[in-house]
Amino acid sequence: MRVIDDTVDPPVIIFDSNEKLLNCPGLAPGTSGIVAGSITLPARQAYTPNWNNAGATTNISTNHLLASVNPAANVVLGGFQVTTFGGAQGIAGLGVFNAGGNYVHTQFGNSGVSDPGGAPINSSLTNFAMYRFFASAGSLYLHEYVWLSTGSGFAEVSVTTTLLSIRFDYKLFVGTLT
Repeated sequence: MRVIDDTVDPPVIIFDSNEKLLNCPGLAPGTSGIVAGSITLPARQAYTPNWNNAGATTNISTNHLLASVNPAANVVLGGFQVTTFGGAQGIAGLGVFNAGGNYVHTQFGNSGVSDPGGAPINSSLTNFAMYRFFASAGSLYLHEYVWLSTGSGFAEVSVTTTLLSIRFDYKLFVGTLT
């Protein structure tokens, strides 16, 4: 079905059912498809105590349950803000982000350390943290994917890579395209 405003030249389509509008069927009878809340995730860390170790890797891929939603819901839109604890990191505190896709919180290479002779050690492996809101089978989730690596070093020093604790404050519209 199309609704066209032909009082202007050229005519303008006001509504087109082929555009698939977001329908928020509700979380429970009598409620809307809006979910608001927050979740705080702990700090993540990879640690290599000294050169006798080949390096450490922390690889996390997990879903955090946020709420029950209508089983037909498969689209998540809305916004969220991010706060880190223990210092500034990533793009936390820079505003409101779109919840309709992947959010790359931080991506960085290890900073080089020096061996006792002062030569820098190449620790160029990239570390990153990525998050995504999604709805599936009647549940709303935040997917966390974190990869941290200390790389391998040749110095008698310890190497630590830390992702600070992070809080997501969100207001999401959970529904389906109809």
